[in-house]
Amino acid sequence: MIYYQKHGLKYKYLMPKVSVILPVFNCEKYVFEAIQSILNQSFKDFEFIIINDGSTDNSLEIVKLAAESDNRIIFINNEKNLGLIKTLNIGLNLASGEYIIRMDGDDVSKYDRIEKQIKFLDINKEIGLLGSYYECFGDTNVLQKKHTTHKDIKIASLFSSPFAHPTICLRASVLKENNLIYNETALHVEDYDLWSKLLDVTKGANYPEVLLRYRVHNAQITSDSNETQKLGHQAIQFNQLKKLNIEISNIEFEKWLQIINYRPFSNVSDRIVAFNFLTKLQMANISTMVFDKTQFEHTLSNLAKRLCYFPGVKGSNFSFFRLALNSNLFQIKYQDVFLFLKFYFKSVIN
Repeated sequence: MIYYQKHGLKYKYLMPKVSVILPVFNCEKYVFEAIQSILNQSFKDFEFIIINDGSTDNSLEIVKLAAESDNRIIFINNEKNLGLIKTLNIGLNLASGEYIIRMDGDDVSKYDRIEKQIKFLDINKEIGLLGSYYECFGDTNVLQKKHTTHKDIKIASLFSSPFAHPTICLRASVLKENNLIYNETALHVEDYDLWSKLLDVTKGANYPEVLLRYRVHNAQITSDSNETQKLGHQAIQFNQLKKLNIEISNIEFEKWLQIINYRPFSNVSDRIVAFNFLTKLQMANISTMVFDKTQFEHTLSNLAKRLCYFPGVKGSNFSFFRLALNSNLFQIKYQDVFLFLKFYFKSVIN
């Protein structure tokens, strides 16, 4: 609770339960619908921080009109474009709510989104980071589900962001206590970077219902951004593996990327290096317990099986077959037997 002075009298000002942060840049076609989807929420106790980031279309005028119509809106105008990450950090600095919700200017939140996310976090005090399922619409229409439990989310963070950015609801205290904001050097992966750090200090979850409609259109990302995003993803993936407190050579990380991206191996020795690295990760996790042991070994086992099914490997595979068979990492299930035998007979023929 904070206080302010007016006409010589002292008044109490109750801070809102929720701060919604909406950065806006050149989305005049969609921003009115995005704003209305928040203003019309079933949950009412929020402040709505809308930051126009130097838009050159009519977005500024649309946001100004909205701000005049609802006193929950805190309107900020960046005279020049600062970029998404700096704009988001301005929003985090202004937020006074117990919870912080993200929203984008081209998406639509479901009517009860805030109500459901806040109720979930009020009950589950150990959760500091909450996303949800979402529905893509526009250029494509598909329902996107995410892992819902913390142990699955933690392992999923090894490969990519386990949350959809605009579905996020954060416990503000977790950010403040750990001095965390968006990393300005993590271009186009600022969300994945922040989640990977938050998951070290709090638990995550995804609400198992669609709470947001995510608009897909061709103005969202450029080819240059894609390359920057790819390199950023790899840097975060490397840092995630390093949390197991191991040294990782360039060749080991290269083979890791080959496995997780389904890229075929050109020779048997590379396949053996890759399998040995998976075993190294298994042993490191037993020591550090960074990831849930059962789930992590299940994930590694599935990755190991990919090494058997890649086609086009030259030379005898028998040495790899013997290595895999003698490892407790390679957990063969009934449905895998045919493929494994097929791999074995190819090894014998070679």
